[in-house]
Amino acid sequence: MLLGFLLLGYIIYRFLKNNKRMAQNEKERARIDTELQVAKRIQSEMLPHDDLNHDNIDIAGTLLAAREVGGDIYDYFLRDDKLFFCIGDASGKGVASALIMTVTHAMFRSFGSRESNPTRIMQKINHAVCHGNESSMFVTFFIGVLDLPTGRLHYCNAGHDTPLIINGEAMPLEVISNIPLGVDMDWFYEGQEAELKPGATLLLYTDGLTEAMNANHQQFGLQRVKDVINEHPDSTSQQLLDSLLNASSAFVDSAVQSDDLTMLAVKFTPQEEETILHRELSITNDLSHLAQVNDFVKDIGDELKFEPSDTQNLKLAIEEAVVNVINYAYPAGEKGEINIESTATAKALIFKIRDNGMAFAPTDAPDVDTSLTAEERQIGGLGIFLVRQLMDTINYERIDHTNVLTLTKKITKVKD
Repeated sequence: MLLGFLLLGYIIYRFLKNNKRMAQNEKERARIDTELQVAKRIQSEMLPHDDLNHDNIDIAGTLLAAREVGGDIYDYFLRDDKLFFCIGDASGKGVASALIMTVTHAMFRSFGSRESNPTRIMQKINHAVCHGNESSMFVTFFIGVLDLPTGRLHYCNAGHDTPLIINGEAMPLEVISNIPLGVDMDWFYEGQEAELKPGATLLLYTDGLTEAMNANHQQFGLQRVKDVINEHPDSTSQQLLDSLLNASSAFVDSAVQSDDLTMLAVKFTPQEEETILHRELSITNDLSHLAQVNDFVKDIGDELKFEPSDTQNLKLAIEEAVVNVINYAYPAGEKGEINIESTATAKALIFKIRDNGMAFAPTDAPDVDTSLTAEERQIGGLGIFLVRQLMDTINYERIDHTNVLTLTKKITKVKD
């Protein structure tokens, strides 16, 4: 009887101990689930949610993670009348891939805020990702910079799936694959250029779309993607993504999602505006011609019946931009031409300043720290800083060996 009581006591002890362990395990699982949900929410909040306020672009993106957190990302933002966008896919799944993609995403935002060349942005991100990458993880990544006034697309690919250009039918964008980020710190990335025609759409996606698999282990495939696109040739960006999601979901049916699925659609939609004024002025790179520039701008302001203070601000902005060209575009003593073209519509007054001097992107110059004293502040940069304050947008492109600086001032109403 004593042995029986002892055995019963031992059983009760083990039962209580196991219950306690199970309760602790359940508490730990609940904590992990809570943290994963927080991570999922944070990752979702990192995606762009606001509509871009620009008539020349229609953009939409979607991300479906296979787990609570994923290794895919897409992003976009506007700066200086350019659309910066990216899509990426980190190796592996779950928390580890989400962490490296979060770092990559943050660097895209950081470098893109002061650099307009996607190849240089990619080079800097690769260097940072490679540094201390002892786990040997890698990221396939695509960066594009679309100039909204012209439709010129600058891009760089790091081992990512080839995007599709949709203009009547779906065709692959010509890309140099390069290698993924995080593989070789010394890799030299090659960038490319293309032109988006009005109405054309650029579709970017991760392999979670083309490799979506049904219960019979068949993949959705690139051809089905093209078929869906060709069935909806006039879709908006969001409609295109919805069609692809519906088609892939129907194909997969009840099979469990095995990989993150991410897409980004960029449609170029330039607006035709009636020109109400067009003027041109050509000068040489001599400061003595600034009086002509001021008279040119004043006449435009008078013709559009601007307030004197607004015209004065325009004169100051254009003069600063032209002085910048005179001082830096051509070597000392070399004579060069500067062309100033002005076009006005009911919505905006646009100045294009062209020269054939050395390539120089003033929009990539860092913002001046106006909190510093004159002695502490580095020389240069104040002119572009001033132009940014006086104009609504400032845009730079190098086109056929020509520097093209575009300054835009919105017009609320032209006086009668």
